[in-house]
Amino acid sequence: MKPGFEDKFMELQAEYVAFCMDLVKDIEGVEKAYIYISNEKDSRMFNAFYKIKNEIGRIGIMPIDSNITLNFLRTGTKNIIRIRSLCEEYEADIPTQIKMYYDVASQSFEAKYKYEPVWTGDSDVTAFSEFEDWAEEETAKLAEEQK
Repeated sequence: MKPGFEDKFMELQAEYVAFCMDLVKDIEGVEKAYIYISNEKDSRMFNAFYKIKNEIGRIGIMPIDSNITLNFLRTGTKNIIRIRSLCEEYEADIPTQIKMYYDVASQSFEAKYKYEPVWTGDSDVTAFSEFEDWAEEETAKLAEEQK
């Protein structure tokens, strides 16, 4: 890997966080953003969900115009090409999955990466099912914390 990659990679991730926070700028009580990127072979997927007023809010059921939502998902998915290109340019491994966490109050950021195939070739697992499983996992964690 060539020098400077980590800074450029962090910049791209920061752009995703800003992009996701812009979607919910008019929604009160946003506490966290959960950003999902799947990037396997010729398949890419992007989505996000949020912790809002101590509940998990999914994009499809939030008070956001459906055209804005669709554009958000398209743009986020299209921008995955930038991650792939950056990794190739700097001779870095290309992640197959990225899960980003952004805490609004502390402005802290965390990301988890996978580099091996997550779902390619397995008919029971898809990028969308991986995203849904993550959202359900975070919903269960939140419910457990509230007990």
